[in-house]
Amino acid sequence: MHAGTRFAVAVVGIHVFLLLGAEFVGLALVFIYIGAVAVLIVFTILLTRRDVGKSRIQLGRAIVAAAVFGALIWSILKTHSLAIVARTCRGSQ
Repeated sequence: MHAGTRFAVAVVGIHVFLLLGAEFVGLALVFIYIGAVAVLIVFTILLTRRDVGKSRIQLGRAIVAAAVFGALIWSILKTHSLAIVARTCRGSQ
């Protein structure tokens, strides 16, 4: 649980790089984290026991995950440097 919380804070911290205009560093970190999460998911699937009868979805954890994902998407969409790039690309067509 602690590792997941720290990981969420680190991913939200990528927004700082986007605000400072370091889009390359921010996107590199996103790609690194995507690869790390994929590896962790594979290891989790391989190392957990299979309890078919005990598949329960915990609503609280799903809400927190959706809130973190929504905050990340919102912060990326509200980054002004990305909006400027999108605006200039549309204007050149």
